[in-house]
Amino acid sequence: MPTRQAIRQTLIDLDVVDGASYGTATAGGATTVTDTTLLAVGGNAVTRYASQYLYRPSAANAADYYRRVTATGYAPTTGVLTHGTPNYTVNPLASSDSGYYELWPYDPKRVNRAFSRALTTQCFLMQQDNVTTNGNTRYQVSASPFSLTNLTSANQFFGVAQVQGTDPTATLTPWMNEGRTVMPEWDNDIFYLRFDPAPTGTIRIAWKKFFTDVTNETSDAVVDSTYAAWATLKELFYALRETAIERGENADHYQQRFEKADQRTWIEGWKQNERFNARLFLPRPRYQSFTGAPGSGRGGGAGLGGYGSR
Repeated sequence: MPTRQAIRQTLIDLDVVDGASYGTATAGGATTVTDTTLLAVGGNAVTRYASQYLYRPSAANAADYYRRVTATGYAPTTGVLTHGTPNYTVNPLASSDSGYYELWPYDPKRVNRAFSRALTTQCFLMQQDNVTTNGNTRYQVSASPFSLTNLTSANQFFGVAQVQGTDPTATLTPWMNEGRTVMPEWDNDIFYLRFDPAPTGTIRIAWKKFFTDVTNETSDAVVDSTYAAWATLKELFYALRETAIERGENADHYQQRFEKADQRTWIEGWKQNERFNARLFLPRPRYQSFTGAPGSGRGGGAGLGGYGSR
């Protein structure tokens, strides 16, 4: 299972963010990071990394995590990066610092926030949970007999099937057969599912379970790294697009990159769910308005709204 740092490295290795790089310092000073392995490339311009973010997440002191390379702060022949003040409180490779660094054209704090949003709003695996009903027409999703505490919105809800028999020979019948309906609803900030008619026996709830956020560099994220990397790019370019619009700048290039990342996120998510979950196709939930199920996240993602569209 990858860490947040490993997923950022996967994102950088996709080579879609120009100038983003990572490596390990071979030397360091109060205002410098040297990497003779990767950065000593004679012929590069001294402005190659001008004003880029120099991110050292393994620095011995958190005050040294973030700096920016000066306008001419790159020495191509020696692989030395010079950052603006303040000086490092603990130099690279000193104390507990491993010397690991990253270079970003975007603020690494924004990249990490995009990663958190990707895990908790974009990346998911499809869950299928059996519930033994008790004759009610409305059920609180987080309470018994459902007890699905991670199913918190209609956006996560795919559909319901009636279960006959037991696995591995159980038969699943889509709940919508013969005019039956199910409607997600909110009541005082509590999420319910309302059935008509009341279900009997065992039903199977299909829903998408988002991943748990990881806010440090060492904890494992239980997610495929490529899936998370593209979803992070989707969230990052969405945010950069909105910032550009707010500033009155041209946001077309961010829009194009957002759309590309959105497509790749969908593809990677489909691969994960096809690989790890049974192929179960159910029609969209039939709401009282007879409209389609909600879409999936900011990108729309009509293909993720329900099994029937996949």
